[in-house]
Amino acid sequence: MLAALVIMDSMRLILIMGLLSFLFGGKSKAADFEIAPLTQEQAEFVELKSKEAISFISKYIGEKESYDANDIDKTIELWRANNSNNKNDENFVIETLGSYFGNLMSKDLPVEWFIYEDKQGTDFCVIHKEIFVYSFPYSAIYKAVVEKRIGALADVQNALKDQIEESTNDPEIMERK
Repeated sequence: MLAALVIMDSMRLILIMGLLSFLFGGKSKAADFEIAPLTQEQAEFVELKSKEAISFISKYIGEKESYDANDIDKTIELWRANNSNNKNDENFVIETLGSYFGNLMSKDLPVEWFIYEDKQGTDFCVIHKEIFVYSFPYSAIYKAVVEKRIGALADVQNALKDQIEESTNDPEIMERK
């Protein structure tokens, strides 16, 4: 049990550092970052939080076979309007919906979870399986939750899809090896 709490705390630290990097960091050049596959513990964290998200989303919009980016946006909107004392906090919403959103993009697009690290910090990302085109699901959820950017998640997913389509045959885009 203690080991699980330590792992959860380290995952939260990566999320917090990633969000701080996103908020206060600058753009990095292609050669200024590194990516690494998720560790087993990190992958388990993402899966656990994604499963929690399904329950959380269904609480707000009802049971469905699957949920899309618009459903996540609607959930955030309804969560924000919830005035009850037992409302989940922002960190819970970011962790669970960020995990679910990343898994959704991994299911719908040829991307996979990785850890992205640059001089500003470390964050979870989903990255194309062959080229360096990536997105940050937790940061997208953070913007929706904290900055109240409702209705943007489908745009984030579509933008990633468009970037992949535009970049697949572009010789300027670095290939992953």
